[in-house]
Order: sequence, then C-alpha cells, then structure tokens
Amino acid sequence: MVAAHPTHIVLRDACLEDAPMLLAWELQPELQNVTRAESSVTLDFICRHILSSMDLLEDSQKRFIIEREGQSVGVVDLYDYADCTASIGIFVERAFRQKGYASEALLLVVAYARNLGIKTLCAEVKSHNTASLHLFRKAGFRHLSDAQNGDMQILRLNL
Repeated sequence: MVAAHPTHIVLRDACLEDAPMLLAWELQPELQNVTRAESSVTLDFICRHILSSMDLLEDSQKRFIIEREGQSVGVVDLYDYADCTASIGIFVERAFRQKGYASEALLLVVAYARNLGIKTLCAEVKSHNTASLHLFRKAGFRHLSDAQNGDMQILRLNL
C-alpha cells in the first residue's frame, strides 16, 4: 500500500476481488472515447492482468486501487516500465470526479515512482480529454508529442 495523503485517499494494490469492479469500469462506453481500452476485455483478462502486475520492476506494470474511506473510487496503472521510464493511466468513477481524488492519486503515484528510482513518467491522453490533460499538466507533465494523427497527446514528467 502507498502511504495515505493526509486528507482523502489511499492507494492499495489491486486484488482478484477487484476484478468485477475493474471489468465494469473497463467496459464503460465513455472510457472507449478517452483511452485505448478495448471493449473485448473479459473477467479472465482482468484477473490475469491483476496477477501479472504485482511488482512494477519485475512485471513492468503495477495497478493500484484508489480508495476513499474504504470505498473504491478509481484505479491508477503504471505500465510499460523499462529503463527507468514508465507510463501512467488513471481513471476515477464518474460519481467521484471533481473531488480531487485523481490529483491526490497522481501525487502519490509520482512519489511512489520516484522512490523506486523511476526517472520519467509518460501519459498518453486523447486530445479531446481536456480534464485528463489538465490533471497531468497541473502535476507538472509537459507535452512531448502528438500520436495517432494528433488524436493522442503524449505528456512527460521528469522526476
């Protein structure tokens, strides 16, 4: 578990009991518009992903559940870890947005990454996803490049 921010949330490792919730989040139609998530994700796929993302340095990926007072409100993924660089993705359930949970989770994950010796975090954000672009820019991420015909922006944070 990542240390709690004094005001709101904790990050904990995803576990198999989270799989149905994670599947429901992955299959939300709105998520298809803002990420590279696939609608063909299955419960089995989610379970295998959880089991293969326990240790970032060993598995090249790590999944955290964002919790507020014991309630799961979102998820943060670190993935594609290599050469002291990792990618990051974050999702907060609609009912819990605009409450600062994503910002707090991002700060906690940045501190976690820094403690592991990661030097660079990257985020791929759909160009029309202004809320996510604002979130990452507010945390210090800077535009690196455009991808997929300008539909996706790649942001970078040097730690």
